[in-house]
Amino acid sequence: MDIEILLVPGCPNETLAAERLRCALDTSGLSSIGFTTRIVTSQAEAERIGFTGSPTILIDGRDPFAEPAHTPGLSCRMYRTADGLAGAPDLGQLHEALRAAAAITAAGLTLTTVEKFAFPDAKFPSPTATHTLGTAKRPHTGDST
Repeated sequence: MDIEILLVPGCPNETLAAERLRCALDTSGLSSIGFTTRIVTSQAEAERIGFTGSPTILIDGRDPFAEPAHTPGLSCRMYRTADGLAGAPDLGQLHEALRAAAAITAAGLTLTTVEKFAFPDAKFPSPTATHTLGTAKRPHTGDST
């Protein structure tokens, strides 16, 4: 499973998103899985990768929290959680996203295959688009510096 957090420079919710994601991975039995963070610095890049705000969490190249009405851009992102709006998905939402991704992987499918089957008329970006841009990635080590 490939997990990445996309951020704008100086995102105030970077630590919150990273801590919640790490906690969700650990409590889902996926503690061996790490993730990277990537800084999105231009509107052109945001449009190219479908980045709809910071932080965005990608699991295997897909945003499990995407909302169709949001347009790409360099902005903060808010998530609808059980406790109201928040700067990152809550643990329950992250657990569900990880569970779904793990089930798809275990079935030998890809998210692209599932999306095309479930949403045949939808236009999804290439699953490799977010991984071939040549932007800097930094591994998340657990500390917030």
